[in-house]
Amino acid sequence: MDALRSRLSRGAGSPRGHALRGMRLLLGFCSLVLCVLQPGAAEAHQTASSRMEVLLRPADREVDVMLLVPARDLGDTLGIDTDGSQDLSEAELRAASARVSRYLAEAVDIRPLRGKPCRPTGTGFVRRASPPSHVLWMDTFTCPDLSGTVLVSNRALFETGSYRHLTRIQVGERVESTVLSPDTPTYSVEVEGTALEPAALLSTIGRFLVEGVRHILLGIDHVLFVVCLILGEQRFRRLLYVITAFTVGHTTTLVMSALDVVTVSPSIVEPIIAATIVFVAVDNLVRSDVHRLRWAVAVLFGLVHGFGFSYVLREELRLPTGALLPALFSFNLGVEVGQVVVVASVWPLVRWVRGQRWSLGAIRAVSLLVAVVGGYWIVQRTLLS
Repeated sequence: MDALRSRLSRGAGSPRGHALRGMRLLLGFCSLVLCVLQPGAAEAHQTASSRMEVLLRPADREVDVMLLVPARDLGDTLGIDTDGSQDLSEAELRAASARVSRYLAEAVDIRPLRGKPCRPTGTGFVRRASPPSHVLWMDTFTCPDLSGTVLVSNRALFETGSYRHLTRIQVGERVESTVLSPDTPTYSVEVEGTALEPAALLSTIGRFLVEGVRHILLGIDHVLFVVCLILGEQRFRRLLYVITAFTVGHTTTLVMSALDVVTVSPSIVEPIIAATIVFVAVDNLVRSDVHRLRWAVAVLFGLVHGFGFSYVLREELRLPTGALLPALFSFNLGVEVGQVVVVASVWPLVRWVRGQRWSLGAIRAVSLLVAVVGGYWIVQRTLLS
């Protein structure tokens, strides 16, 4: 028994034992890659969400509400997808329209901070809408009073877990944006005034900061790109130069696109983002020395990734007119915080791997896997989109 333990101990410290541990790390990464390639995770930025538009009309004491919800989510929650198609046909929606209207009207709550709640008139409608496989619900709420601070809440589809309602609220010429979720289902808006109150401004800054962090950490394509940049550097100082260059690039186009100076269609940007991942991953495979122009590549590709960030900001979160620059700054800061988290998490592991005999093979294997994922995304975002 002692001899066996001795052999096992020697084996664990041998090059073969180190290689086995390295292979376990690679297998863990492979598992992550396989999860990325699952159909539900294939879209690198998708999360379960709906879109809500709220128009407050204080003079009429009325509120118009529009909600655009994925048909699949409604069908699963209410059990009205009778044919199991993960969509709602015209016939299914027509048969369940009263139930859908009642469910959504009960989920949406609008009320003054001090006063009675607004009530839906029931004069709205439910119908299929664009984008495909979505349901549009509209109704008007009447309010005994619509002044001061008004609370807007939406708890629809929270039964499914971490659901999000990307919400845009308009009062006169002022537009405010927020994300309603199970953690923060209610948003307060001031009916009077033309700018956000200090408390509301701080709340907006905090929300967009969190959304920036969330986007980079859940945007697996951006994460894999940063991982490839890390894998290609041996010294932390050089890595800082490269990451800073990437930051300069994506910040530039994020700001320009968010302010509508330059915009590019996601149908063009998303395949190019995937191509940048393949390029950097393959570069890790073929080059034998430090690429002196790596920082220039990072700047150039950062410009592309910035357009990807801006699409989320413009089309999903949508910048509030009353706090446009603070929201833009805080979202970008959130992206940088998320990027720091990725670097701080991955760099120590890469440094440890580089100290092992099998480091070159491990780094090339991971780069190859990332290149395969990037190639898959190129096909998905062009031929299969």
